[in-house]
Amino acid sequence: MQYVPPVPQMGFEVKLEYSPLAFLYALGSVYVSINGTVMKAKWGTQFYPAVPGRYNISCYTHYFITPKAGLNSLEVDLYPGQVVRVTWRAPFLVFMKGPMQAQVIAGPSLP
Repeated sequence: MQYVPPVPQMGFEVKLEYSPLAFLYALGSVYVSINGTVMKAKWGTQFYPAVPGRYNISCYTHYFITPKAGLNSLEVDLYPGQVVRVTWRAPFLVFMKGPMQAQVIAGPSLP
C-alpha cells in the first residue's frame, strides 16, 4: 500500500451570524453568492472549496418583506493553499448593509 498525503483544503470558510437581540433573523433564510452563483446557506459556518483566483462574495438574508436584507459584498483574492474566513453579520436594521470582513486563517498570508 502506498501512502498518499492528504490534499490541503483551500477555499472559503463563510461565517453567517446575527445578534442575539435580532433573533427573528433565525426565521428567515440566508444566502451566499460566490461570483454570482447564489446558494442557500445556514446560519453558522460553512466551507466552500475553491481554486485560486479573485472572487466576489455576497451575503444577505430574506427577512419577511425585505428580499435581500443586509446585502453586502466583498472582493477576495484566494492564493494556492489558503483558507479565507469571510464573516458576515446581519444588520440590526434590515435596511442597512451587514458588516463583512475577510481574513486568511490558513496557508500563506501574502502572495
